[in-house]
Amino acid sequence: MTDINDQSRRKFLKDAVKAGAMLPFATQLLSQNVQAASAAYDNVLFIYHPNGLWQQHWGPSFVGSIPNTQDELSFGLGELKTWHQNMIVLKNIYLNIQTGGGEGGEGGGHLNALAGLLTGDYRNDNLPSIDHLIAEKLPGNKGVLSLGARTGTKAEQIVSKPRGVSFGNRQPPNCDPMDVGLKLTARCKPVQGNPLQTKVYDTALADLEDLPLLDTDNQYKLTEHRSALTTLQKNQSAGQLNTPFNPKNVKELMAQDQNFSSGNGTVKELIQVFPDVCKAQIDNAIAAFANNLYNVATLQLSACNGEERTMYSFDECYNMMKLARARNAGTSNVIERPANYHHGDFLSHGPSHDGANCSFQGQVRWHFSLVKYALDRLKEENMLDKTLVVMCSEEGAKEGSDPHAVPYGGMVVAGGNNRGLQMGRVIDCGSTFDNGTHKLLGDIARLMGVQLTDGPWKSGIIS
Repeated sequence: MTDINDQSRRKFLKDAVKAGAMLPFATQLLSQNVQAASAAYDNVLFIYHPNGLWQQHWGPSFVGSIPNTQDELSFGLGELKTWHQNMIVLKNIYLNIQTGGGEGGEGGGHLNALAGLLTGDYRNDNLPSIDHLIAEKLPGNKGVLSLGARTGTKAEQIVSKPRGVSFGNRQPPNCDPMDVGLKLTARCKPVQGNPLQTKVYDTALADLEDLPLLDTDNQYKLTEHRSALTTLQKNQSAGQLNTPFNPKNVKELMAQDQNFSSGNGTVKELIQVFPDVCKAQIDNAIAAFANNLYNVATLQLSACNGEERTMYSFDECYNMMKLARARNAGTSNVIERPANYHHGDFLSHGPSHDGANCSFQGQVRWHFSLVKYALDRLKEENMLDKTLVVMCSEEGAKEGSDPHAVPYGGMVVAGGNNRGLQMGRVIDCGSTFDNGTHKLLGDIARLMGVQLTDGPWKSGIIS
């Protein structure tokens, strides 16, 4: 083996430092995840968002390859415009929530559809949801990191469940990101650096000393590089986590079963912190992947039955609602936000029953902005290529008033595009049972290296 200190490698490291490329290179060397030979991806994050979507302002109007432009695919997918080449959009996908064997789905309600979205059959108590099924078949059976954001406590409204758990006994996920982060940190053991990593840092720092004095701006950058490299060197010598858990100081301010209409003085603050809760949970999932604690995580956002679990009057989403009105994404005006931020079903479940409602279109756009956040974070942690992000919901509808929501679902599969899966596509599933979630989720399992032998799962939509 050629020593890291030979001339060609020293030149490479020196050039990398000069170009500002050393830190990503060093971070990549510290990665401890090893790609399984039979799997295209190491990790998968499922994100469930409530209340579904309407195709008219979500589904792209064309089918085929996504163009490599900065234009938005649709209003609902607009926040993802910089990630077109790292995602597959599935429009008009049939939501198979029963057996997946020919019965078809059932529309007209949220609860059964929610419970059956990831199980394929909400009535089968023995069948695990697809996330748990994947996890139990992966080496080591690490389980599923079950995360939530204001899910409520009703068992019938929980999207994920292990094998053998009945419909009425599903357990809610952990909705406190700080508690999740602390528990996961306690399970981690610092990883000691190896001698090759030590030589990388020693060589880079030695070469920095050989550089001539630069102008003020470049000298400042060089000093910053030296400081960062020194910190990395100390961390790897002492042992460190691949990605530290650094949960934002956010958690639920009220009990999960407390109603928003109670008039509690903390309601306004609770509503505004919801985006931070969601993003902190995504951070927890990515750190859990990086530290090899889990390979499968599921994040469930809110409940979907109009019990005011999520009030979409927080600033991020409210601004997207106003943007929808400005762009004619729907015809109904945004309901003006009241001073007390809470009364009844305001900006929550109710608007989802009107596909022309600008308030609901803003909600959908905000939900999919979380996929962008996840992809941004995965890229920062050099984990994008080895991770899939799957965004799903229990309802879908066509233009106009359409009570038969099952055939018109919409999902996004996003992540690395260098693992044999062709990203950068829009697939119109044709609103037919044959192209349904039982095939798509079977594809996800296969990409994770799992061969499924029970349940309704098949494959053939994205692979």
